[in-house]
Amino acid sequence: MALLATPDLQHLPGLEACGQIESVALFVERTRALRSGWELTADNAGAVAEICVQLDGLPLAIELAASWMNVLSPQAMVPELPHALRLLGTRGAPGPSRHQTLQATIGWSYDLLSDDERRLFRRLAVFDNGWTVDGCSAVCGGSESDRAQVLNLLGSLVDKHLVSRSEDDGGNVRFGLLQTIHAFALERLAESGELAVSRRRHAAWCVALGEQAEAELDSPAQTSWMERLEQERGNIRAALEWARTSTEHDAAELGLRLAATLWLFWDVRGHMQEGREPLNDLLSLPSAQARTLPRARALLAVGWLGYVKGDVAEVERVNASARNV
Repeated sequence: MALLATPDLQHLPGLEACGQIESVALFVERTRALRSGWELTADNAGAVAEICVQLDGLPLAIELAASWMNVLSPQAMVPELPHALRLLGTRGAPGPSRHQTLQATIGWSYDLLSDDERRLFRRLAVFDNGWTVDGCSAVCGGSESDRAQVLNLLGSLVDKHLVSRSEDDGGNVRFGLLQTIHAFALERLAESGELAVSRRRHAAWCVALGEQAEAELDSPAQTSWMERLEQERGNIRAALEWARTSTEHDAAELGLRLAATLWLFWDVRGHMQEGREPLNDLLSLPSAQARTLPRARALLAVGWLGYVKGDVAEVERVNASARNV
């Protein structure tokens, strides 16, 4: 699945240079075919860039987005992109049915997979911002003996361009799903009835990772573990959100266990607000009021982050709560 170059949203170039970026140029070309007087301007360039980035530089996705330009402006299209798989139809353009929408195109590739490949593909949707082989094996495999099969299936999905692979200078390999493909996989996971189980396994894996990291954050390996947690921030946020909203009986406790392990990471890396919010949310849940070790450790963590932030009121509130633990 060939991808076009996309803009850097943090350092967007000037209008002329932006229009020469492959994905932007394709969007402009297809839009002009629909609306001859349309131009890329200072007012809409940022929205066009956002569209191209969110659509991962996929040529078909960008062409389909441009086909909606006689209905929406780029600025109006951006908030609709989370619904891209349904939005991006070609509005009656000719061609085989599998090319009529992005969802159908991805679905065609999905239908060609084996049952085992489809099962792994949809389970990968629980990851946020990528995963490692270890994470994939823990969340998507049934047991340690399944690791070889998971590796084989993962390699097959990479070969079929449904999963992306990257490798850093240290040889660390990470995998991910393009945003549009991730949305499709998540729909299939929900339809399969496996979403709840997969979310829980993902959260349990994050807890195990956090507890392993906590033991190493006061060791010579601190730097490498800080980097690893930084890479997994998306997954950690997703696990904490699941714990906050899930109705499973032990979800809050899993969330407290995870959050309590990360106080030093959040402090050192400057993510204090990112840590304080889920900690406070979890501690306020009715299901998290029992006098347990996870609750006590979570109170200690939020108290420390409040102290570092200079929030005296929060520290006093935590002290009052701690006396009841």
